[in-house]
Amino acid sequence: MNLAIVKIISLLLALTIALTHLSVVYLAKIDKDKQKIITSIGGGISVAYIFLHLLPELALKGKHNIESLNISSEFLEVSFFFVALLGLLILFVVDALSETSKIPKENNFKLHLIYNIAITYLYAFTLPEVVKEGVFYSILYTFTLSAHVFSSDRVIFKFHEIFYKSKYRWIGFSAVLLGIIHSLTVESFSSIQLDYAFAFLSGGVLLNTFLEELPKKNILNVKWFLSAIMLTSTSILITTVIKN
Repeated sequence: MNLAIVKIISLLLALTIALTHLSVVYLAKIDKDKQKIITSIGGGISVAYIFLHLLPELALKGKHNIESLNISSEFLEVSFFFVALLGLLILFVVDALSETSKIPKENNFKLHLIYNIAITYLYAFTLPEVVKEGVFYSILYTFTLSAHVFSSDRVIFKFHEIFYKSKYRWIGFSAVLLGIIHSLTVESFSSIQLDYAFAFLSGGVLLNTFLEELPKKNILNVKWFLSAIMLTSTSILITTVIKN
């Protein structure tokens, strides 16, 4: 794909994610049942995309990268999944601290903000690499990230509405823009660095999906969740067959 087209598509998709930060103020006020449907659909897309494309793609890239690295393919593949595990564990620890720790609530809140901003930045930073794989995968990636941002931001909005309206949504918006600008202007990053970034993101997104986006014992939400998984899975499988 032409580099100029990659940059244009990346900017448009990054803007979509950035606008999600701003739209939570309005989306968080819609009917709770509709919010659950949105998160159920987002969770279904996220699970299917990560398990059927992102993680398998990392394993394949590990095999392609061993020629330039003096390590075994098995170690490289395991290292990707180890970084994914770290992404999952760090989010788990951050959430656990907010529930069980006796440290001041202000510090807990700052911990969440730092984590969310870092993840948002990584989202945008890795986006151009996904666009290079094809528009379809980049759209799925954007849906996955937008669902993650929505579920995380609405929790912050629920407990810190004034702060979210006055500062945080603009901080999140800016983090996305900085990430995409950084990625598009600096081309010295190796593919292995980007792969580890993808692995870290996949772990965090999976845990967030399990915590916030899975349907909570509601048959309607389960239907939306399973429908999103089936549609996304079928689309990925068809695209993979056509691509090969």
